[in-house]
Amino acid sequence: MSEDPTAGEPGADGDLRGRDLHTLRGRLRSADRPRLAIAGAAAAIRVVAALILSRQPVGLHDPLLYQRFAQGIAKGQGYVSFYGKPTSYYPPGYPFFLGALQWICDRLSISGSLPIVAGLAQALLGGVIVWAVIGIGDRLQSDPLRRDSTRTRLGLVAGVIVAIWPNLVLHSTVLLSETLFLTVFSCFLLAIVVAIQAPTPARLLAAGLLLGLSVLVRPQVVLVMVAVVIVALLAKRSWPRRAAIVALPLVGVVIAVVPWTIRNQTVFHELVAVSTNGGDNLCVGFHPGATGHFEVPKYCDTGEFYIDGPAAEARRNDATNTLATDWAKDHLGTLPALSLKKLYYTYQHDHDGLRAVESYEQDRFLPSPVRGVLQWGSDLFYAAIMIAALAGGWLLKRRWWHDRRDDLVPAFLLVATAASAFVPILFFGETRFKVPTTPCFALLAAVAITALLDRTALLDRRAIVKDPV
Repeated sequence: MSEDPTAGEPGADGDLRGRDLHTLRGRLRSADRPRLAIAGAAAAIRVVAALILSRQPVGLHDPLLYQRFAQGIAKGQGYVSFYGKPTSYYPPGYPFFLGALQWICDRLSISGSLPIVAGLAQALLGGVIVWAVIGIGDRLQSDPLRRDSTRTRLGLVAGVIVAIWPNLVLHSTVLLSETLFLTVFSCFLLAIVVAIQAPTPARLLAAGLLLGLSVLVRPQVVLVMVAVVIVALLAKRSWPRRAAIVALPLVGVVIAVVPWTIRNQTVFHELVAVSTNGGDNLCVGFHPGATGHFEVPKYCDTGEFYIDGPAAEARRNDATNTLATDWAKDHLGTLPALSLKKLYYTYQHDHDGLRAVESYEQDRFLPSPVRGVLQWGSDLFYAAIMIAALAGGWLLKRRWWHDRRDDLVPAFLLVATAASAFVPILFFGETRFKVPTTPCFALLAAVAITALLDRTALLDRRAIVKDPV
């Protein structure tokens, strides 16, 4: 029988032995009730929010565009623009998700109910996100086989953070791709963490397939493969096995993405891997007078747009890519300051979901006091979690540095967080762009919170032993 190219080497440090892994699985199964309870609570919170806040989108913003794409898909027209012409301007994952929901609405004679139906579906996905995040946290916890009365489950803390995160709850009520992306991305993170701890070809390939689905929603997520490469380099394995840790997930990505790439080839008669809005996004971030925030610069106006048909769409994408890269190469000295501005506009606040609920100030239906509470509550929660995430990142780095190559999950999470958090530098700053990194932020924050809780519990226990009542 041929040797498993990704199986752990006998005696290699960091590999969970079969008996220990069996024990861990048994204990995780016994802890499924709180995990499912928190996931269910997250879904319930989002269901209530959807019933209260989901509305027809107003104004020419992404939610209205996504609704139009969904209507065309549900009618059998395929992925078409407002004028009925084939397009791939936005990544296809979310339009086809909404298209399936719109098809169901049409069959049930509730064609105008897509916003509420999508809100309820996304509420259920919110529960899946929390379920996956808890699983990641349980595997991130140092010495997961040890249990005592002073230990707090890191996964449960991370799950609660995601479950009640105000901006994530609000995003689940609107026609935006964040919730769908977080679902497949969180499942990918869980799958790759499991594969890192006990790599097999099936696990690595499954993780790659989930990453490929994430790419179909947000192509930039492919940068997380940098973290996989670093894990492979750090792993105490032979070079063929290290190569397999990278290659098999990439194979999964290709399997997931290639069918759409083939469709695009038949439409545009050139290579378009996923979507054609990359050039516009790049040009918004790199042009004369760039502020780092979203704007519509005249420099990027090619006289054509994606609604003009596939040929015009492809030409515009190529032209704006060239314009942006040429400007960036000629102004290298301005890029560091511009990058800082992009990060500022991305992380300055966390009430972008609230703005989306009210169609970006075009449908201000919430009473002012309610809007104020939601805005300030979102921002204060976000500030607290980000402070905890910074502390947790430092603690995790220190833990990994102490263990070095014995535990690769902390290294993966730290690099994956950085790869995701700094994506706006490549395009432009927008508060929505930090939402894809929120599972990573929640996990890092949970590291700090559990360390504090465990230390407090230990001190209380020592005090009781020293001075018994």
